[in-house]
Amino acid sequence: MEISRGRRVLVLLATAALLLLAARALTTTERWMLHYDLDIYLNVARSFLDTGSLYSYRTDTGMGFTYPPVAIVFFLPFVSLPPTTAWVFWNLLIVAATVPTAWLWAREVRASVSTREFRMSAPAGFTGVVVVALVLASEPVTRSLWLGQVSPFVGVATVAGLVGVQARRGAWTGLGAAAKLTPGANLAAYLAFAHLRPRIVPAVVTGVVLTGLGVLIAPASSWEYFGTLVWDSSRVGRVDLATNESLAGVFARWGVPAPVATKVGLFTAVVLAVGWFLAVRRHRPGPVEVVGAVGVTMLFALPIGWSHHALPVVFAWVGLFVIGVFDRGPRWWLLPGCAVAGLAVWTVPVVYWTMRWIPQVMAAAPYVRPVSSLVLLAVTVWTARSRSTLPAGSDLAVPGR
Repeated sequence: MEISRGRRVLVLLATAALLLLAARALTTTERWMLHYDLDIYLNVARSFLDTGSLYSYRTDTGMGFTYPPVAIVFFLPFVSLPPTTAWVFWNLLIVAATVPTAWLWAREVRASVSTREFRMSAPAGFTGVVVVALVLASEPVTRSLWLGQVSPFVGVATVAGLVGVQARRGAWTGLGAAAKLTPGANLAAYLAFAHLRPRIVPAVVTGVVLTGLGVLIAPASSWEYFGTLVWDSSRVGRVDLATNESLAGVFARWGVPAPVATKVGLFTAVVLAVGWFLAVRRHRPGPVEVVGAVGVTMLFALPIGWSHHALPVVFAWVGLFVIGVFDRGPRWWLLPGCAVAGLAVWTVPVVYWTMRWIPQVMAAAPYVRPVSSLVLLAVTVWTARSRSTLPAGSDLAVPGR
């Protein structure tokens, strides 16, 4: 199927609208947030070089280093640079990691929905540019660029660990999990789907080796982190904050005490993930569905999930947008329309804009993104069950299904 000129225009209009929303969001970002997180990382790195401790440094507001010890390796090369220079180079690395991954994602999505005719006629460059633009416009990227966050690298590692056919791609999961534990959720997907199981060994070996490197670099801090700090969400922020997108945040805002909300949120996230698996296990979920489920599970399971933790969720919405655009059915517009709405939620700062311009509905704003993530889970179940997203002969087809 060749994408019609009309559909191509609609795709460009939707992409342009989301880019404009992203630009507007950047103009309303508070100045104090500029390279705020990167400054913390670099101050921690300097403190580590002076004292050997990774977790003693705190800002005036109590913020400190919240990652496993080996993650400090990523920041040590920047400690001698002026803050703004370090921020510029850091952002160049974010773009250098995100753009190729988004381009690869466009290729994976095209392969997962294509017939031979589609592969020959659909413009690969057009699809790739749209996917890259939508990913870069999302708040998980733009907010990370502003803050100087490490989260885009974690999100990219999560996605890279789930795409392609080579078992060695599991090493990306190990890398991400060593730097921030949440990409370890990929292991659940590896166990659940036979075609992903060969990735378990590379993931575990890479994660263990890098974690061991962290122990060698900072043995006392490693003991401190894995013994106590890994469970301490207070180092990240308050669980009941309106911008916490996790299920723990939802329960805490409902009045559940933070320690209980954290446990209930984790349990509920696991239940949702198991329910998703049971709903799709007899079908053939493609990379879009798997990345969406893993991304939502990671976000929901965290004690505190900020918007920059949601990059895999954005990748899934972008993938659904592409799938819908090339749908042959008479109601082809339903899926891309839903995806554009999902992407808009992750492009604009929902809570901040609501508080600023429509405070009358402020009470509902903190639940928009959690609800949209539930919708994403439901949509991926529907796409996995209602169509074969992996055609016969695809290099992404699930063996034995």
